[in-house]
Amino acid sequence: MKNTKKNKITDYFENPIFKIIMTVYIVAVSAFISYLTSKVYYEMLWPNERTAVVIFMTISILIPYFYMLFTKVSGFKTVLLYHFILIFTAVIMLMPYEYRPYIAIVMLTVFFTNLSVGIVTNAGICGFAFFSMASEPEFFFTIIMLLTGTFSCLMASRGSKKIIKYSGALALVVFNMILNGVFRIYCDEVYIEYEKISFIFVGTLGCIIGVLVYLTVELVYERFIEKGTSPYALKQMTQENYKPLKYLKSKSISTYYHSKEVADIAKECAKKIGADEYIAYVGGLYHEIGKVFGSDYVNEGVAFAKKNQFPREIVDIIAGHNIKFGVAKSKECAIILMIDTGINAYNYYSSKKADEFEAKDIFEKAIMSRLVAGYLDKSGITIEEYNKIVKTIIDAREKKVEALGGKNGD
Repeated sequence: MKNTKKNKITDYFENPIFKIIMTVYIVAVSAFISYLTSKVYYEMLWPNERTAVVIFMTISILIPYFYMLFTKVSGFKTVLLYHFILIFTAVIMLMPYEYRPYIAIVMLTVFFTNLSVGIVTNAGICGFAFFSMASEPEFFFTIIMLLTGTFSCLMASRGSKKIIKYSGALALVVFNMILNGVFRIYCDEVYIEYEKISFIFVGTLGCIIGVLVYLTVELVYERFIEKGTSPYALKQMTQENYKPLKYLKSKSISTYYHSKEVADIAKECAKKIGADEYIAYVGGLYHEIGKVFGSDYVNEGVAFAKKNQFPREIVDIIAGHNIKFGVAKSKECAIILMIDTGINAYNYYSSKKADEFEAKDIFEKAIMSRLVAGYLDKSGITIEEYNKIVKTIIDAREKKVEALGGKNGD
């Protein structure tokens, strides 16, 4: 019941009329906050000058909103995350340049969405800072913010290992110091107030604060809020020493290799349509875990997953990837259902008719049958996404056949 209510709430944010109303509200709020920020840094301006400043500031800070709106980020997450970006950007701009932890905003944006959204958000924040004249000389500080922010987005990529993140945090601080050092050399004869050698440390404290804020929020979110479905927890399920995975390999190596193939393709499909690639990969890895127990493999797999405290999303994939037991209720589950259907159909017909059937035709016919029968209706997959998934599956399978010298793999 609780999940049903949650789905109904999030569905409102996907309604086109609601999106239009929300966009009007977002633009108005953004313009209002831009106006208040301009009043802080421009106490005296002619009305037409202030109007121009506010317009440019508003356009800049709206860039991440419209990018999220027209990509695959959910409407609910877009609205929630944009309010965070807007409010905290305005607050941070009130702080002296050297103390601004603005990179925390872009890193958290990457954490909750993806790398491209983080980079676009960084560009929007830099534009907002530039037009708000929040720093002097604003052009050079904006360049430093843009470069440091882009580096921080790469560091915060959810696929990064912990050791890479920690070493990346140190590299980020050093990188910021180098940029400010270059600026200090340039300013040696231009801006008297920035001549001191200590200027290379300007912004360092802000970098450190930003990184600490990001790492703290990430840790709290993964351990106490998202729990089982966090990238950290899902990654543990892919480790060779993870007991359920070791059990699968020891009981049925063929099922393991089939599941690994499905998982690899599922991850690529999820990337193509903006679904959760981590859930898709782990779901593919364990979707047929029940086959090691007997013929009733779906129910056995669900029971095994619950016993081992698998995340709910992975349990749903194990239960929903087989059409005999229901329909796909998520995009990740739909992806795995489509891949499993296509591979099984291809293996079956190719074993009987050798090379008479082309892989593309077999995939398309088998997967189309699932679409027509309504097994994908509740997954949220659009026709455009469906076509992208089918193409990705076909490309991946054909590459495997080529790698095997034209022979069909199991």
